[in-house]
Order: sequence, then structure tokens, then C-alpha cells
Amino acid sequence: LASADVQTVLSGQARNHSARRGLAQTYLAQGDTTNAIAQYSEVIHLRSNDVQAYTARGVVHVARGDLASARADFDRALELDSTSAAAYTGLGTILAAEYDHAGAIELYNLAVNVGPESLGAYLNRGRSYLATESYARAASDFARVVALSKGEVEARLLFAEALLPLNDYGRALS
Repeated sequence: LASADVQTVLSGQARNHSARRGLAQTYLAQGDTTNAIAQYSEVIHLRSNDVQAYTARGVVHVARGDLASARADFDRALELDSTSAAAYTGLGTILAAEYDHAGAIELYNLAVNVGPESLGAYLNRGRSYLATESYARAASDFARVVALSKGEVEARLLFAEALLPLNDYGRALS
């Protein structure tokens, strides 16, 4: 965004958390993680109990490889709301990045328990099941993602990948 655009969005709305959240998402769409984090931080400054802002900023930290900051954000989100599927999923993503797939699966299980419609939890748990060669469980999770997302392409490909070691070629090819 041009500096003038930022000023237009924020003029008169300096304390508007929704405007700042929208601006953070715009920055993310442009690949500008630094300004996205700054805007999510401002949302948190305005609303210190904003679980979604903590989880969103944590996701951006993960994307940047700053796992310590991400962990702090997800932990804070869970302090505020122990039923945040996004925070459990985020912590699971950190463990998966550290190759602790068993620990990641435990966190994804918590995410699914508190948010049974959480696509990210099923998708990431399925990936961790693939990494641990638990193909039937991976296939089950990817099938759930396909059903919830109405055919998400990545989930369909991962579902097929999980079916191949199970010699289920017919379903893998369909």
C-alpha cells in the first residue's frame, strides 16, 4: 500500500481495531509481513484480549520462521481462550516444523476437539500422519478436509497420496 492509502484507511480510525485488522490482511496479501505484524500488534495494543489478533500474528511469525514469537502469541491466545482451535493448530504447526510430529498430532487433536470444523487442524494433522507413515489416519483427515472444504485441491492431492501406500489405487485416482 502507498503511504497515502495507509493514511486514508487510518485517518480518524487510529483506535479502530477492525480497520487495522483489515489493513494487516491487505499487507499479508501483498506479502508484507513486517507491516502485517505491526498492524496486528496495534490491534493487540488496542484490545489486549483479542485472541484472533494473537493467533493471526502468530501465523505470520510462523511464516517468517520466528517460532519463538509465534509460540508466545499462541500461548497467550490460549491463556485468553482455552478453546481456540487456531491457537492449538498454530502450536502444532510449530512442533511439526521442529519435526516433533507426535507432539504436533496431540495439539491438532486438541484443536479438533474444541473446533470440529477446523480445516487447518485436520489438514496439518493429516500432514503429520503422513510424516509418521500413518497413512490410514492421514487419508481419514484429508477426506474430512475435502468434505469440509467442498473439494479443496491440496487436500484431494494429499488424500490421494495417503491412499497409495494403502494400495487403494481406485480411490487415489478418483
